[in-house]
Amino acid sequence: GLGVSVSAQDSDSWMRVDTVRIRPDKLDDFVELYQDVINPALRRAGVPWRSAWETGEFGETYQRLFVTPMASFNELDRGGPLARSLEPRQLGRVLSRLREHTTHARAMRSSIARTLAWNLRM
Repeated sequence: GLGVSVSAQDSDSWMRVDTVRIRPDKLDDFVELYQDVINPALRRAGVPWRSAWETGEFGETYQRLFVTPMASFNELDRGGPLARSLEPRQLGRVLSRLREHTTHARAMRSSIARTLAWNLRM
């Protein structure tokens, strides 16, 4: 790992951005999995916050965007916060359920693009 430490309050922090497309018939199951398993596991792993975005008036109705601060790039070497807080078998079941509930998932590491932002209050 790179061993670079970043805090959620640091305006130049790295964030993990996950874009997920949910199967329409699995939306309720997806929400339940997040509320009952994934979010509590992320809290146990020490994730300080996570924002979740859904489409408003236009766009892909079943797409969700999650933004989570990265405490350290070392997280990527250890499998991330879910791998730290769930036992391997439980993690496997959760990931399997996510695959059943979604049609597409993409993760990326992002930071603020200050040269393109305006009225930034971070």
